[in-house]
Amino acid sequence: MDETQYSRLSSVNRQAWDSLYGKTQDLVWGAEPVGFLAEFQPDISHRIGPCAQALDAATGEGRNLTTLLEWGMRVVACDASSHGMMKMPPSLAGQIKRVISDLYSLPFRDSQFDFVLASDIIETLPSPERALSELQRVLRPGGLMLCNIPGMEDGISSIEMNAIDDNQYLFREHFFYQFLTEAQAIDLLISSGFRVIKSSLCSWIENAHPEFRDSEHEHTSRVFLVERPA
Repeated sequence: MDETQYSRLSSVNRQAWDSLYGKTQDLVWGAEPVGFLAEFQPDISHRIGPCAQALDAATGEGRNLTTLLEWGMRVVACDASSHGMMKMPPSLAGQIKRVISDLYSLPFRDSQFDFVLASDIIETLPSPERALSELQRVLRPGGLMLCNIPGMEDGISSIEMNAIDDNQYLFREHFFYQFLTEAQAIDLLISSGFRVIKSSLCSWIENAHPEFRDSEHEHTSRVFLVERPA
């Protein structure tokens, strides 16, 4: 797939996510945080001090924001979808900074953040290496990023998906997904300038997502805690 095709696919994909958030007043992902955060909290707290500056990248409707605030972090939430950002709980409005931005070009200075959360996003990006390069740029040397990168073992990997390239699919003809092996995921992270500190194969149950997935389903995903080397 050439650069023009990737650019077009990225645009269509971005519009599809924004349209999804605008279709329903319900929270598409629900109010509970993603299922792997608790396992990694001790490792993150051990390495990142109190009042750390955190970026919740592609926050969506902000399902993970309350958890980051409970960890004592000062949080910036960014997403390309204005519809998603508008659905964040009003109680969070005075506690976080909201920025509408594509991950391929972040409006933040170099080394601005101590911690980045990239939850359930890398597999949805047609050009994940471009986004990871930006996330590495805005993370300070010694800072941490927590992300997940699912492989074909994930419970959603073959459901209503049409293959468009090796390990690349469209869900319901609009939403891009890419599933990587553990080795491919590690290569992607290392080539983007990160050092892997810890990885774990995590499974969790998600409820149905309004306008997106019709029933309860299980996710299995490789989760990585990585560092930008000092």
